[in-house]
Amino acid sequence: MMNLNSIPDELKDVKKVLESQGFQVEMRLNLNADQLREQFKTFIDKYGFQKNNRLLFFFSGHGYTRKDKGYIVPTDAPNPNIDKIGFLRKAVDMDQIMTWARRIEAKHVLFLFDSCFSGTAFKAKGKSSVPEKIQQWTKEPVRQFITAGNANETVPAKSVFTPAFVDAIHYGWGDLYKDGYITGAELGLYLKNKVPEHSNQNPQSGKIEDYALSRGDFVFVLKKPNVTPIPQPPKPPVSTITPSPLNNHSIQASIEGSCEGYSFPLLSDNQSINSSLPLRVLRNNAPVYYKAHGHHKKTTLYFGEVLDALSISDSRTSGRVQICKSGCLPNEALGWMDRQDLLCRIKPLQDKQGLERKAFIRTPAPLSPGNRFLSNFEMYFIFAETPKSYLLADKYNLIMAPPLIGWVDKDRIIPWNTRLQIRPKEMLEFVYAYTDLQATKDQKIKIQGGNFWYKYPLHLPLLDIVIDRQRKRYYHVAIPTFIFSREDAKLFNDSIIDAYIPVSDKLVEEIWISSRDLDNFKSLLRPLFYGIHNKGFNQIKREIIRTLKEETQLILGYPEIADALEVEILGEILKRINGLPVREHSPLMQYSKREILNMPPCEFHRLTKWIKDIFDLLTRLTSNPTYKVAYSLDPYPESQCRGISDKSKNLQRLRLKPPKPLGPNDEYRYDHSFRKQTIYSIPKDFLP
Repeated sequence: MMNLNSIPDELKDVKKVLESQGFQVEMRLNLNADQLREQFKTFIDKYGFQKNNRLLFFFSGHGYTRKDKGYIVPTDAPNPNIDKIGFLRKAVDMDQIMTWARRIEAKHVLFLFDSCFSGTAFKAKGKSSVPEKIQQWTKEPVRQFITAGNANETVPAKSVFTPAFVDAIHYGWGDLYKDGYITGAELGLYLKNKVPEHSNQNPQSGKIEDYALSRGDFVFVLKKPNVTPIPQPPKPPVSTITPSPLNNHSIQASIEGSCEGYSFPLLSDNQSINSSLPLRVLRNNAPVYYKAHGHHKKTTLYFGEVLDALSISDSRTSGRVQICKSGCLPNEALGWMDRQDLLCRIKPLQDKQGLERKAFIRTPAPLSPGNRFLSNFEMYFIFAETPKSYLLADKYNLIMAPPLIGWVDKDRIIPWNTRLQIRPKEMLEFVYAYTDLQATKDQKIKIQGGNFWYKYPLHLPLLDIVIDRQRKRYYHVAIPTFIFSREDAKLFNDSIIDAYIPVSDKLVEEIWISSRDLDNFKSLLRPLFYGIHNKGFNQIKREIIRTLKEETQLILGYPEIADALEVEILGEILKRINGLPVREHSPLMQYSKREILNMPPCEFHRLTKWIKDIFDLLTRLTSNPTYKVAYSLDPYPESQCRGISDKSKNLQRLRLKPPKPLGPNDEYRYDHSFRKQTIYSIPKDFLP
């Protein structure tokens, strides 16, 4: 067990910040099983049945997960690996927490868990007057949960979650909407973004799966509106890349990603903007006007400055925007700006398939004179585009207003608009790549093979698959020179090149996927086989279809998915709404509702077995990311089934083999920290 000696001091900070919010705090330390249960019951009996009370439970300590069920662990619980039955008798499971949450009659209840494996609390599945939305949320009941990590993560002994929670309330940093209030939803989102900056943790947040208890929101009222400004870039801004077409005083071409055409959410007056998501200035010397329709400039702003939007001049999608400095009050308007000078996106641009647009620097790109160079083979996200340049940021989400990188000329960029990558198989010493499709054999370069690829979060990003004049297929990839032989690396002067590698079975096609997406896949798969096989054949089919609809809708937040599944296959829906990554010929995602209902027993049995087997594979992957997930795929004999569809050929018998270490130490692994996220590079066959 890890040392949790820092907990008492951390909880004193929690107590202090909650008392500043008007809470009456009761703190208990080192409780055994009986004391822990008794304290929950006593507290609920004392405060839980007064309707207008607000209750907050904060648990910091050990946690444990068994069979996808989470437990908080009292001081006298034995080690579950030694005494399983004794542990289960002592530990408090999340089902019990949910029962207590439903029993409480107080309107607003918030549970926070700073404990190992606490993510299993969730089913695997605007100040002079109170803003209207705050009034509505405080009228309705809610049971909210925020946990320090997901079910596959270990919370460090020196907590990051607890001090981040304290700072969010004490300094008002959790007030993302800058309206003087911190809601439970804002607090969860703040912790989701802040904690991973300092720890390999991904906090989870959500509400109880009971509509009647999920319509409200827990609200902290700041003593004064949060006017703490988000740090602004220096002047002149160091993040502007030169030469930049956006340093001019006017913009002739439209900018994809700007506020042009963006539909702002409005209040009932149809003018005031009902959102406090940050806007960013897209160029230097961007003019701010006195009036919504005038030409008299009041001031100019620098590239990258963070602003709040107050109101619109004309319609939701056209005209100027009234702005103020980040964290301002409504009466502190700075003036009016043209939409094309403002960035309205907090997530990257998407391609036609709904995938986020990413890019690599082809050659080291200089920033403003005297400043640093952009690194080669560093991946950046594309947030805006002009005919000649891209706006880059190194964060996927801009809601916390991180600095922008700047504008880079397109001829310095290698776009990467997929999640696909390749690498040579481990047993190979090298493979050959060509700088262009007409290269002769003397112009080929060596790409290293072996297991060293497991030490890096990125392998060879797959840009496209192309065919030459002889109809031979090639992988078009981006390659950093550090993987070349020493002689070849000198030829390219430490730059990134795009090159071509013949398609062959010497290479592994991989998916670049976040730990969150993997967890979502497991949450989707488990209910499709767990606890349904004691029902009739047709009832099981209907149960799987219902679960597919509900779980996908819950994970993706896409309410129309149930209707879409009536006529489309699930894979096409996920691609269209930018959902979970889908591989070609996916054994599960290839079917529509009608096809599953009409499926013969033999094919349906193969499908359900595949679901269970691929879930086991993903569980092994995420549980032991430093061990190779060895497996075999074998086709079923055609003679065993009659009346099956052609799609059944994609259903194969999956057998897991004993795992072996990926390399001599833990640097060799499937998962790596990248841009404050945990990213996996896995064979595409790992996807269901």
